Amino acid sequence: MARYTTIILIYILFTRILIFCSNRAPACFTWSPETITTKAPVKFNAACIEKASQFRWDFGDSSAIIITTSLTIDHLYSTPGVYSVTVTGKPLNTSSAGKTTVQTKIITVN
Repeated sequence: MARYTTIILIYILFTRILIFCSNRAPACFTWSPETITTKAPVKFNAACIEKASQFRWDFGDSSAIIITTSLTIDHLYSTPGVYSVTVTGKPLNTSSAGKTTVQTKIITVN
């Protein structure tokens, strides 16, 4: 009986982990050009984040964090490497129906 209880418990825990992971939407923001090189501007676009009217961009390269109301933003990387880019989209006022959305993608700069 203990063996079956253990198997059921593992199944329940594993199922809950899968459900938790599958509830998180993948990051949807985009950039162009697809191949990023140093000293060439990159245009990031957060239009896919619904009901957001303010965006906080962290480009992962120790540059200043930018807060803007624009869906798009340009950024220039000066050093090749792998960077974690995070955009936080939120409604301008907390009483609006929207919710804060945080999305992160890993990019490579050549």
